[in-house]
Amino acid sequence: MRNKQVEQILTLLRQFRRRMLAHDALRWMQRYLWIPALAMLAVQAAGRIWPVSDLLIYTLIPPAIFLMAVLIYLMVLPKSDLSVAWRVDQDLRLKERVSSVIAFESKAPHVTPESADLFAKQRRDALESLKHANPRASFRFIPARRRLLTAGVLISAVIALALIPLVCKGLRELCEGLHLTRAAAAWRRSRLWAKICSYPL
Repeated sequence: MRNKQVEQILTLLRQFRRRMLAHDALRWMQRYLWIPALAMLAVQAAGRIWPVSDLLIYTLIPPAIFLMAVLIYLMVLPKSDLSVAWRVDQDLRLKERVSSVIAFESKAPHVTPESADLFAKQRRDALESLKHANPRASFRFIPARRRLLTAGVLISAVIALALIPLVCKGLRELCEGLHLTRAAAAWRRSRLWAKICSYPL
């Protein structure tokens, strides 16, 4: 049966686990976001060269695959209590206070009377360290500006290529409307001129 202090430590670690997973997912996404962006740009460019039906659907396939890869990454990411405790120690500079307690509880459950006081002190120290730590201040996400800028430029190019047909269609309709307006005006002028010419002098 686990010690009460260890149960409290594990309860506090769950809050850090959520922050850790979100942090790792964001880091992974920003590192590889340029790949689906480049694939989307390639699909749009191919659609401008060769006629492709349902081009928008094909363009959305790369980001859909990318999101599935993110979910798979989160599923296979180590999430054991010991791995989370070790990451918390590294991030908050706790000098392995938490991970040593979790490792001892999982691998050495039998305590000798001589070491009982030492391990009790370690548990109290780890628990106090976690209680004074703020989960929101842990695992801070630092944007990689160059990678995000590269992905942003690629996505902007995709949006521009996707909007070209709509802009061209709008301009064509506008030109056709102006042409019809001019034709109608010319027809009205010709009718008016014909009436004027039909009056007897």
